[in-house]
Amino acid sequence: MIKALLIKEWYKIRYIWWLPLVVSCAALCDYYWTVLAVRSMHGAINLWAGFILKEIIYFQSLKWAFIFSGIWLACFQLLPECTGRKLRVFFHIPVDYRLAFFVIFAFGIGLLILLFLIIFTLFWVINSHFGFPYELSFPMLKTLIPWALAGMVAWCVTASVIADPSFIRKIVLAGIGIGYMTLLTAEQGYAPMDNSFWGYFLMCLPWLFALPSSALRVKEGR
Repeated sequence: MIKALLIKEWYKIRYIWWLPLVVSCAALCDYYWTVLAVRSMHGAINLWAGFILKEIIYFQSLKWAFIFSGIWLACFQLLPECTGRKLRVFFHIPVDYRLAFFVIFAFGIGLLILLFLIIFTLFWVINSHFGFPYELSFPMLKTLIPWALAGMVAWCVTASVIADPSFIRKIVLAGIGIGYMTLLTAEQGYAPMDNSFWGYFLMCLPWLFALPSSALRVKEGR
């Protein structure tokens, strides 16, 4: 049954899975060309001064690419399940509904983690191409980790908003989710959450239960 659920998830996103990868690669290209342009127009000294003294982030577009990826995948995974009264079917299939929703969650978050690992690798390759040392590249890479977490929160928020039957609760969930994502992406400089990341990670764990909680309200008619 789990295999059947996984196959169903793949069928829902088989034609659109590539767009988050394309958008994230476009953000990487924007970073590459921005660094190249700054070096060409202002020289290597000013480029390095911006990196070391000001900690300028030239890869801000990756933040939005990660959040977009979470929203995009969640929409295509949950909308087919939640149109009409289809979501009620989950409570009548020969498997525990919690397991069924976990498969949806694991499939979406698993794809996001795979995407982020690919982008992290390409980001490191670009930094190596420009000759950035480990002492610079590693803090820059750690800057991306909270943004990746924000992308996963975006998936959970979008999925729960789509599944919840109450318009008021949809607004509340969306507002709280935006607050979480803003908190995870608002810091400036490199590796801003280096000493507090796990605290933020634990703070995001309740979102694991957002989708099944929203779907359960459909069953209860609330």
